[in-house]
Amino acid sequence: MSISLGRIFVEITVNGQKLYYRIDGLAPGLVSRPWLIFSHSLATDHRIWDDQVAALADRYRILRYDSRGHGKSAATDGDYSFEDLGEDVLGLMDALEIDRAHFIGTSLGGMTALGLGINHGTRFLSLSICAANARIPQARSWLPSRAAGARPWAYMPSSASAAAPWARSPWVWFST
Repeated sequence: MSISLGRIFVEITVNGQKLYYRIDGLAPGLVSRPWLIFSHSLATDHRIWDDQVAALADRYRILRYDSRGHGKSAATDGDYSFEDLGEDVLGLMDALEIDRAHFIGTSLGGMTALGLGINHGTRFLSLSICAANARIPQARSWLPSRAAGARPWAYMPSSASAAAPWARSPWVWFST
């Protein structure tokens, strides 16, 4: 199956932040299907979900986006919080008139999902959270090594090639 079942690529300003997003699964007859939102991990972008989208675009309308400072989305000047990342998701949902959706996040995206579930749970049909921590360790203890580890992947043509094997398999998250 091709992930080109009606797709849209757009940049939008939400909460004063330019975010890039992509919608798949807009083929005729899918307008009544539920929404599914994918949120990526640190140092990747929306493309880590390509295989999952290929497996699900015939059953869901799918929104993927690049978090602040990732992929084609602009980086924010200064600090920002997981609340800010969650507000970005809600801003996208509001702009696209998505009342409720299933949300799947891994790592950074999973931590965003935790905040969304706590603060805005009624907006979501379900949350699937992978490799996320409910507590953020002190940045000085993990950020330098994580940033150094991300640098080699920063110039690869596709972040999917840097993704762990579990992120490339469409059957880990859903069974058909």
